[in-house]
Amino acid sequence: MVTFQFISTLSALILFQDSSSAANNEDISEHTREICLASAAFEDFVLQLMDRIFGLIENSCCNNPSALDRASERSNPEENFLEIGLYSTFGVIIMQSSPAIHQVVINKLQTFITGHIFEIRISAGKFAANLCRVACRVIPELGLQAFLPHFSKLVLALTENEEILNEERLDDELLFSLLILSEIVRCDGKHILKYQDYIVEVLKKALRLQCKEGYKLGCSLLRHCLKNRLFRSIHEKRAVLLMLGLVIVLKKCIFMLKTGAKPNTWKVWRLIIIYLVMKKQLLLSHF
Repeated sequence: MVTFQFISTLSALILFQDSSSAANNEDISEHTREICLASAAFEDFVLQLMDRIFGLIENSCCNNPSALDRASERSNPEENFLEIGLYSTFGVIIMQSSPAIHQVVINKLQTFITGHIFEIRISAGKFAANLCRVACRVIPELGLQAFLPHFSKLVLALTENEEILNEERLDDELLFSLLILSEIVRCDGKHILKYQDYIVEVLKKALRLQCKEGYKLGCSLLRHCLKNRLFRSIHEKRAVLLMLGLVIVLKKCIFMLKTGAKPNTWKVWRLIIIYLVMKKQLLLSHF
């Protein structure tokens, strides 16, 4: 924990960017030139730190209690501190990194996460999900693109058979995928809008699961979507289109009144009624 604190504090004061090309500038001092050349090692430092973090996650899998004890397992304070230190340090580093390093970080994280299946009851699953959450919060364009379509398709494929929904124990791959999805949506809702179809389809499956753990993860996914105003953003887009249609009809009615024609008031009231009903039923219509 102290090591993570130390790295996090120093990282907040440094911009992780390769500035070695500036060393060719003749106007800088020799000391500045050495600093520019040394910045070429920033990418290697970030990747090595990620390797250490991945090793920590994998080692936590080896130190788990037996399968009989997992149901009653509770995280101890040491694990909680380690979890906080891990994702806070990772978050500071990628916040201070350049776009070029962002792409490398996402590629490495994607390779690690998609290549492993961690149990959600143990620390490894939580650590992995937290890394994905931090990545999607800091660089949502790259993070969501790397994880959301992949794990959404995986969940839909694993639940394609309707019998899976009635099982009380689910496969670790399905639970881990739901855990990742429930964490990565905890970012700005505007970045998730283009993935709304994936999320709605996953929710249709997850909220019907008989497995307690799977159902809770589905509820967590829905709760985080509501918190980041995803469905509100969807509603606002549709409401704007509806109001534009209402304005057009009203203008047409006014024009008809001015010219002495008789407007069809039923069209106006019909649009108003649809708009008011949609405000209450839009979310329910997804499920």
